[in-house]
Amino acid sequence: ETVNNDESIESKVKNILCNVLKKEEISLEQRIVEDLKADSLDAISIVLKLEKEFELKIPRDDSKELKEVQDIINYIARKQAQ
Repeated sequence: ETVNNDESIESKVKNILCNVLKKEEISLEQRIVEDLKADSLDAISIVLKLEKEFELKIPRDDSKELKEVQDIINYIARKQAQ
């Protein structure tokens, strides 16, 4: 059974965000800070969970560029393709 990789990235990212931010649902165009109301502690927690889930390092400079949910998914897909 093959899964579209982007879809599994998307669902994992959404799960992490839902857990950390205690949301029921999250859409791809939502902004992490403005729309989902993440504070700096949430952001750190999200980055740590993403790093663990996807087994990659997310440098601080990179994490600052991740504004929307879709940005995170695109970033992880790019990193995994390297």
